[in-house]
Amino acid sequence: MKLMSSLVMIMSLLALPVVAEAKIAGIAAEINHMQGVTNQTIVAKKGVVKEAVAKDKAVNETSKATKAKSTSSKVNINTANVEQLQQLKGVGEKKAQAIVAYRKQHGNFKSIDQLAEVKGIGPKLLQKNKGALTLK
Repeated sequence: MKLMSSLVMIMSLLALPVVAEAKIAGIAAEINHMQGVTNQTIVAKKGVVKEAVAKDKAVNETSKATKAKSTSSKVNINTANVEQLQQLKGVGEKKAQAIVAYRKQHGNFKSIDQLAEVKGIGPKLLQKNKGALTLK
């Protein structure tokens, strides 16, 4: 049972962008001690953990860069397709489809605030995305 909780703790630490190496080494040592494994295995596990942490950091940085890039260019609500509308914060496939359907039925949006007339688009969602929206 204690081994299981230690493994869960290691897995949760790996999910963090920055991991305290000493904490991981201590947990690995505890697991190895409980299993009667040598110190060489601890060193090997630390190397694996370092590699996993480095990969996790790289994924986090790529994700941040992609998100920044997707929100840095404005989305034209009069021409954007469903996929492009999904780049907006809080807009999934259903809301994006509702925006396109509204536009087809009522014509181009005259103002960004008119987007609030679309079912599922409230003032909070509109406010979160106002800086990322354009009509041109």
